[in-house]
Amino acid sequence: MIGIELDGLRHLYIPFGASGYVVQYRVDADLIVVARIFHALEAR
Repeated sequence: MIGIELDGLRHLYIPFGASGYVVQYRVDADLIVVARIFHALEAR
């Protein structure tokens, strides 16, 4: 599996330019559910 698991969601960092994006997702059997995509420098 790709990404780091936190709070039941996996977090995948995608580098882009000087920073990047983070995708929060979970895997249910054969289905991938994307919960959120945000800029890595975004205040959360």
